[in-house]
Amino acid sequence: MSGITASQTTANADTQPSSSVTLSSSSVDYDSCSSTDDFDWKSSAARKRFKIPWARRRRPSKDDTNKRLGPKGLYLLRRPQEPLIDIIFVHGLRGGSVKTWQKGGDPQRFWPQLWLAAEPGLEHANIHSFGYDADIKTGNAFNIHDFGRIETQYLKSCATLADPFRRQTFILAQDIPSWKHRIRSIFFLATPHRGSNYAAILKNILTVSGAASSRQYVGDLTTSSQTLKLINEEFGKRAHDIAIYSFFETIKTKIGPTSVLVVDKESAVLGSGFRNERVKSADANHCDISKFKNPEEPNYTLIRNALASAAKDLLKDVLVLKAEESRAQIKVLKQYLGMSDIPDEHHNTVEGSCEWIEARHDFQDWQDVTNLDESSLDEDMGPTQRNISIFWVNAGPGSGKTYLASYVQSQLESTKLQCAYYYFHVGNQSSRSLAPFLRSMAYQMAVGSAAVRAKLYKMHQDGSVFDMDDAWTIWTKIFKKGILQIASNIPQYWVIDAIDECPRYAEFFTMLKGERPHFPLQIFITSRPIRDMQRLQKPLKPTAMIYSVDIDRKDSLDDIRCYVKSRVEGMALADASSAEELTSTIMRKSNACFLWVRLVLDELEGVFTSVSRMDILNTIPEGMKPYYERAMEQIDANSREKHISKAIFTWIVAATRTLDLAEVVEALQQDISAEVPQSAGAIEGLCGQLVLVSPLDMVDLIHPTAREFLLSSTGDFNVSLPRAHERIALVCLKLLSGNELRPPRTARSLQQNRPVLSPLTNYAVENFSEHIFAASSENDEVLSALDRFLRTNVFSWIERVAMTGNYHNLLRVCKNLRAYLDRRAKYHSPLSSEVRNIDNWATDLNRLVTQFGEPLLKQPSSIYFLIPPMCPTNTAVSRQFGKRVDGLNLSGYKAAMWDDCIANISFREDIAAAVSCGESIFAVGMESGTVSLYNQRSYQHEGFIRHSNPVDLVHLTDNHVVSCTTKAIIFQDMQGKTIWENSLRFRCLHLTASEAHVIGISQHGHLVRWDKVTGEIVEEQTFQYQNYDVETMHNYGRNRAPQVATISPDFEMAALGYRGGTVSIWDTVDTELVGWAKDDEGRVAAKLMFNPNPSIRLLLVIYSNHGLALYDTWSTELIQSHESPNNAGFLSASCSPDGRTLVTTDTHGNMNIWDFETLSILYHILSPFPSFRILSFSSDGSSVLDVMDSNMRVWSPSVLVRKTFEEDASISDDAAHLPVTQGEYERHMDTKINVLGTHPRLPVAIAGKNNGSVIAFLTKDGTQSEIYKHTGTTTSIVISVEGIIASADVHNVLLVRKYTMSDAAAKPLAGLDGIKFESRVKQLCFSLDGKLLLVSTLQYDIVYRCPEGTCVGTWAFEPENREYWIWVAAKDPVSTKQQFWLISDKKLKRFSADQFPCAIDSPAVSLIYNLADGWRETEFVRAAWSEKLQALVIEVMTNINANNSSAFFVFKTTSIKRDEMTSKELHDVLPRGSTHNRTFLGWNADEQSLIFINADSWVSSFSFEDVKENVYFRHFYVPRQLCGDLLPAKSANDEIILCNSGELTSTSNGMKLKQADEWQQTIGVKII
Repeated sequence: MSGITASQTTANADTQPSSSVTLSSSSVDYDSCSSTDDFDWKSSAARKRFKIPWARRRRPSKDDTNKRLGPKGLYLLRRPQEPLIDIIFVHGLRGGSVKTWQKGGDPQRFWPQLWLAAEPGLEHANIHSFGYDADIKTGNAFNIHDFGRIETQYLKSCATLADPFRRQTFILAQDIPSWKHRIRSIFFLATPHRGSNYAAILKNILTVSGAASSRQYVGDLTTSSQTLKLINEEFGKRAHDIAIYSFFETIKTKIGPTSVLVVDKESAVLGSGFRNERVKSADANHCDISKFKNPEEPNYTLIRNALASAAKDLLKDVLVLKAEESRAQIKVLKQYLGMSDIPDEHHNTVEGSCEWIEARHDFQDWQDVTNLDESSLDEDMGPTQRNISIFWVNAGPGSGKTYLASYVQSQLESTKLQCAYYYFHVGNQSSRSLAPFLRSMAYQMAVGSAAVRAKLYKMHQDGSVFDMDDAWTIWTKIFKKGILQIASNIPQYWVIDAIDECPRYAEFFTMLKGERPHFPLQIFITSRPIRDMQRLQKPLKPTAMIYSVDIDRKDSLDDIRCYVKSRVEGMALADASSAEELTSTIMRKSNACFLWVRLVLDELEGVFTSVSRMDILNTIPEGMKPYYERAMEQIDANSREKHISKAIFTWIVAATRTLDLAEVVEALQQDISAEVPQSAGAIEGLCGQLVLVSPLDMVDLIHPTAREFLLSSTGDFNVSLPRAHERIALVCLKLLSGNELRPPRTARSLQQNRPVLSPLTNYAVENFSEHIFAASSENDEVLSALDRFLRTNVFSWIERVAMTGNYHNLLRVCKNLRAYLDRRAKYHSPLSSEVRNIDNWATDLNRLVTQFGEPLLKQPSSIYFLIPPMCPTNTAVSRQFGKRVDGLNLSGYKAAMWDDCIANISFREDIAAAVSCGESIFAVGMESGTVSLYNQRSYQHEGFIRHSNPVDLVHLTDNHVVSCTTKAIIFQDMQGKTIWENSLRFRCLHLTASEAHVIGISQHGHLVRWDKVTGEIVEEQTFQYQNYDVETMHNYGRNRAPQVATISPDFEMAALGYRGGTVSIWDTVDTELVGWAKDDEGRVAAKLMFNPNPSIRLLLVIYSNHGLALYDTWSTELIQSHESPNNAGFLSASCSPDGRTLVTTDTHGNMNIWDFETLSILYHILSPFPSFRILSFSSDGSSVLDVMDSNMRVWSPSVLVRKTFEEDASISDDAAHLPVTQGEYERHMDTKINVLGTHPRLPVAIAGKNNGSVIAFLTKDGTQSEIYKHTGTTTSIVISVEGIIASADVHNVLLVRKYTMSDAAAKPLAGLDGIKFESRVKQLCFSLDGKLLLVSTLQYDIVYRCPEGTCVGTWAFEPENREYWIWVAAKDPVSTKQQFWLISDKKLKRFSADQFPCAIDSPAVSLIYNLADGWRETEFVRAAWSEKLQALVIEVMTNINANNSSAFFVFKTTSIKRDEMTSKELHDVLPRGSTHNRTFLGWNADEQSLIFINADSWVSSFSFEDVKENVYFRHFYVPRQLCGDLLPAKSANDEIILCNSGELTSTSNGMKLKQADEWQQTIGVKII
């Protein structure tokens, strides 16, 4: 008897599914009826689906009975990427966890493990087998109840089972709350629910043999068993909600001389009392009902379909949710990784070819990642690290390597193994670089693996950013710190073809060096023979298994023969002998070149007589170059159309990606005005079969050797890459400047649908700058066309890029334009108007991304009318497109150029000592012992960690913070929880971390490694002082302490600098001295720095006089040096993560940005120069943190956006650098604006500054003037409807003035002006009619009449009775009397304004609103009441740890009446937990809607009717740098007033532009 049980779960890939399917086998296994038929895999149609090489090689040991039966206990056979259901197989008497389900003892036929794993519908199933002692002769003496109890204990962690034993287990499981709903389906295979007559015979036999006393459960299986009757009754009561599948045998089983039905249908079926039972007959006897010969056997199909059906029923709702979640995540990751889709690379092979690879034992070893003992399959591997396995095939060109890679790929995919693939193409810029390759592999892994998808999605949500063009950054962030850390025993396969076509292929192997993923990673590589293969492989061997294989000539010939036969069979030949003769002739002349054979067969298929065929075979040259020359002669003979052929070659060779047929046809029309039919035959015919059109209409050269021939030939068909790129660039720019991309003229036309672009225009949008970058720099044609495009349709192009959901292409264009101008400067003056315009746009594109990237992606059309006015006035964006009649208008905006300083952060009283950048945050260590954490995008404070001693060093690693104080090293999580802490005898000079260790170099020259988990010291190395000068060495001795130290990025080298000028370089693996970085002048090193890119073996030494020297770390020789011209003292330096860029600062205030390898200055800026500065690059290299004593600036000059090493290597022209860029820095004014108020009726804003000045700002034209002044910083300001201004300062002095707009002056009100209060003025509030002024201090509230100045009343209170509060002016809706409402402790209390502090005779109103879990209110920001809408708004500051945010809530107050209330509660009417409610600005002019700034910094609005529809409207985006110091305000005519330092800017026309959006029901508030 046997069975299967199914269950459903919502668990993720790392958790145990919470329900299961159990399959129980037949009641008794018989060795005598086990089949020994061989399984002919080659003749089976299921061969590709189910073959597992390691299974075919395993053979059971005849002497190992336990191995034949299978393990006991729960045995995991297969775990998918995303388990949602458990299927558990349970055997019967005399069976085993393997034996029962494996026909003939053949491992290939262990179908639960090898066949089911590949079946559709079971992709999310954990598959288990359960084993127990079921031997009739030796088994323990249990009855069924005991057996069920023991199984229940065994399987408590997973699921439960079936059959009489399993039914008892199921009954017992119902009494366990956590199990009650886990068992969802049970399959019975020939299970004797009512007993079996054969059981009585078996009992008699055992009795005669003397074993009956120990076999009570055998008696329980007889037809008269009372135990079975009781179990069936109880099972029927409990199993009414689960699906039951009962299978019965129809063929008699031979037992001795007779044949019987061991379990007949009546006993195998539960019966009419089980309405969920599905009964099926199996064409099998009792022992074969659970064993199958092959996957095509009907009985297997029957059970497989039933299992798939049960899984579908259980998971239908879960799978829908999972699919939606998966689609949403993949959509995000597609943008995050800059991918369009999974590459479509499949090269079909003919039957029989490439199969030699699978016969190789080394390939089988590579493919087999489970070549362990079977029992290990049910163990949780946990975080076990694995060695990478590499199978590297190399062979000459044209030998079929790509087809071999495609064959391996298809075989892996057909067996449902996780496979990512990439085919490098020599002529394709986008598919010959490491960065696109790594992004593609990561994306494919995310599509196929839920664990990878979840990991990358979390990285995106956490704010991890990277340069999409920098391979090392991608490897480090996406793979090293991300994907490779996923713990799994599910193998991941990579298939990489033609890796030698990548110019920097060696870096890939450097990346793999030392890596040990937490899952099996198997890499299949093809390439041409590489000279330095041994050198590349040697460093990998300690942590990688490498199989290096040359394609044997015999194997190639066998594959070619299969291919030739398949092609010859389709030809109209006279007889079989003719086919054999033709095949032999081709094979004899092929020289084992697959490509030559393919081209010859293409020609042979075009003729139909034997004479013509032999003529071709006799005249066609052997070898590829002669063949290409012959093809070119034939093309050249077609004098009328050879110019079309030349154009096709030009486009195909120089295109940045493979073009499709429609793009090629359009390119010919645009380039040479040739009208060519859009057919594969036309293109291939024009190119002499050197061009191939795939079934997907992709047009490419037949082989990379054809490209090499075209580039190297000297005839008419030679392709010059610079000229070809210039030609394509001109066509692209013509399309981009044409009518197809004409921008909309008015805001109204934005509502119209954009036209669908032609195929080639889409190509131009994506790739035009790549051709400009690679084009010839000698003439001005491209320059003029580019300038014309940037003056006309550039915004339409930006919109199209933003519509893709990724602004990476904007940054690429920025890099390409700068590189093009850099090279062009070698031939022409850089002072022309076209050059200046292009240079300005290169800067502007970078700034558009850094400052407007998010709104561009959110609303691409914002580039036309919303973003240009926000740009500085002298930028290309603003000059050309900043003023539109119906666009957004700004008044008072004074910024002329982009400020390279994009943020300024104050530490207040704290003094900084250290800084470190992580993936999404950066940490600043303080002398006070505090480590402050900041968001790397918004630069907002996110948290802090406190220590008892000053911080020396800080380092961020894997969501943890490592701090070195003066006394200890402390390892903590981001919330400040201490993982471990160790005391230090010596302070650290350098601090970093590897995957497993925290690493530091101490002041006494020791390198210490601490285990990340435990904090234990796992290694301590001593670097004794050694000097290359023996006499100096003798004088100083060996105990000299270093001053500076550093460690290489691969942790294999260390450098130490000493006072005497010695810099020694050590091998940390063997603790051996490598050599010295010698300086002839003996200067003292102030900073040592290995290049962070492991492939760049350079050490930078910066001396105390700011001199720089670069040393090769292999030879320790000086490579490059730079002397400081002004002999300024060095302060700090940092290198970008990609290793390209260096930044330094000195004691004169100079901050320089350098090219690391050449030490040439790229950028210079003179800024305020304190005596202390620390520099650090952000994790994506786009900005530099400049930490000073008590504040920090963030610099983001456009020069940081540079081409990568790999991209620069693709252009041979020597670059001539433009002059050093001088940075733009606008010093922040000392007179910052602290408070801002607006006139309720006039377009005027009143602002108070920190120098006490109060200014009036006219929103119409942006003019401002000082109207009066406090003696101290202004802290509060408010304006009444009558134009009375009340303001308070830090000295608690109240000034009240009457403002007249026409005079631009403010006259004092004698009764109120100059009043000084005893405690700080917290709030000023005018009544709605402006005749009463409430002054709220920390000790009392007082109301004055205006303008008389008489006191209406005072309300004193104890400060401890009010934690925080706010007053709001209102009016009784019935009597219209003026009121002041006090809001405190989520209560609203009404007071009479003219009888203050008399409270309205009604109870306090409770305000019901909710914050996110863990957040708490800290203070009120503002409150407002609308008489027309009868609505109240309050805005509060919230906090969790050190994270600050704001949120506002809206309440309808129509239930509040003069003397009574219809309700004692007011509820927030906004969607609960919406992340959109960030900052309340006010009601619009006619009080119909509420205006606010949402969490994404968009000025937005909604009416109460909009809330009912769950929508609101976005109007325009406000850059954070324009509202970073003070929250915006709204004027009386709906102009939004922005404040940045001492400047005010007003926006108009913005509310007319709107875009509908939905409220998000996301719980929580967003940090601002």
